[in-house]
Amino acid sequence: MSVAISVRLPEFTARRLEELAKTSQLSKTDLIVQGLESIFASQLDRKITYLTDSQFDEVLRYLDDSMHEEVKNRLSKTMNTPYPWNSGNE
Repeated sequence: MSVAISVRLPEFTARRLEELAKTSQLSKTDLIVQGLESIFASQLDRKITYLTDSQFDEVLRYLDDSMHEEVKNRLSKTMNTPYPWNSGNE
């Protein structure tokens, strides 16, 4: 289901929207929705969720368990590889 809304835009913005719609071959509605969805996504990235220690451990377990075995092996190799600047004549 969709809902119709009316938005007042400054003339310059309306012209830019019209031009972008022509060049991108997207409708003005699609462009406005994409812009709003981008804003919504960036707002979600700024949300903070607080977890107890046990909840955090559960999330880490889930992430580790859902990782493909080859990815686990590569990650382990990467994490155990010393920094090149630490392997010298010290």
